[in-house]
Amino acid sequence: MLLAIASAHGAGYRAGTIAAPILLAAVAVWLTRRALRQPTRRGRLTDAIAALVCAALLAGAIVRDVSHRDAGVWDTTQGRQMHASFVAGCRQTSNGAMDCECLFEHLTARPPGDTPSGFTMLGQSIEYAAQRSDWRLMRPEAREALLACRAAPTS
Repeated sequence: MLLAIASAHGAGYRAGTIAAPILLAAVAVWLTRRALRQPTRRGRLTDAIAALVCAALLAGAIVRDVSHRDAGVWDTTQGRQMHASFVAGCRQTSNGAMDCECLFEHLTARPPGDTPSGFTMLGQSIEYAAQRSDWRLMRPEAREALLACRAAPTS
């Protein structure tokens, strides 16, 4: 149940980060067009100010999105710590059965694992399935990553 809620929350957040700039752009265009048709100077000024506020918010959203994409969530202190902790724990528990770097790369390559909260959710999914010895309980993304990253036999 908690995994489903966390997954839905992550999807909603991603949808909002896409929808908000589109909505801001549409409102800014609408206000600009309306300002040009206003019969009074005061009406034009009010609509123009509102359009400028929307444009400033839109610029801020675009800059924030571009800067987050360039830096990469896994290049932050938190991301590097999560990566190191995951690889160390994976190596300890898998006893060489998994290529832990490969597993981290697969889990973080696409949503939901591309954010720390989504990655944590995938890790919880793996732990939950392992505790119950039922791999069907694992999220499909985690199962695919585990299958792709099994270490090659050494003998």
